[in-house]
Amino acid sequence: FFVLATVQRRGPLKQTEIAAQLGVTRGNVSQLLAKLEAAELIERSAERAAKIVALTPSGEALVDELLPSHDTFIAARFDLLAPE
Repeated sequence: FFVLATVQRRGPLKQTEIAAQLGVTRGNVSQLLAKLEAAELIERSAERAAKIVALTPSGEALVDELLPSHDTFIAARFDLLAPE
């Protein structure tokens, strides 16, 4: 979900930028992106030596559907923290 939401928020990104955001290797992110691409949630295109990742319409729709419940979940977790 983080990859999809990040690409939606920031626009098309290089695979290396996504790997840096996740704190994983380029190989790890490549495998993850291959699965998202197979599910038709993202598309990758070549720009010189870099692969650019963008959401497909299905990916956009999925993020739009999941984001409100994700935000609610995160807010609920923060509400459990004691004020300091």
